Amino acid sequence: MVLIPLLLVLTISEPMWRWWKIKNWTPSPSDLRRLDSLAIAWRAVIPDTGKLVAAKNERFVFDPNTASEEEF
Repeated sequence: MVLIPLLLVLTISEPMWRWWKIKNWTPSPSDLRRLDSLAIAWRAVIPDTGKLVAAKNERFVFDPNTASEEEF
């Protein structure tokens, strides 16, 4: 009788703790500097981050047993 409520409390408490920590998170100035430098580095590597690229949704026949390196 005691173990079931205890297990229920333990099961629910961890996700609630994560939700509370994420909801109440405020970035420190050092975190903001790191995030800004990471965003600048990504823009340098991927210059077209602002443009959307249309994805091709075409079906094709693919046999992994006979495929070459270029097809992979």
